[in-house]
Amino acid sequence: MRENGVEMADPDGSGKIRIQAQKGEEAKMEKAMKECQHFMEDVVGGKDAAADPKRRDEMVRYVQCMREQGIEMEDPDPNGKLRLKLPDGGEQKLKAAEAACKEFQPAMQGDGQ
Repeated sequence: MRENGVEMADPDGSGKIRIQAQKGEEAKMEKAMKECQHFMEDVVGGKDAAADPKRRDEMVRYVQCMREQGIEMEDPDPNGKLRLKLPDGGEQKLKAAEAACKEFQPAMQGDGQ
């Protein structure tokens, strides 16, 4: 992602990553996501990621928790991708919601799950 102009933090201690587009840089983020898709599939799974009912249930529980924390988040798409709508200035609210929903956060493939 960095090689494609997207600044992002290193993975945390659990190996989880957070990708966040800066306002006005959505096109650059989209281009970088396409360039790096093959890496993401290795980590979070490809098009079959949501086909596993257990994994889909995990994602749905996480989305429900995030919604309860006031984050506008769509259901997982057929490819297992999660999308959210974050208003300007909503970063703190997102961080608080992520902390509150940590126990429901779906495991990344390769985490031994």
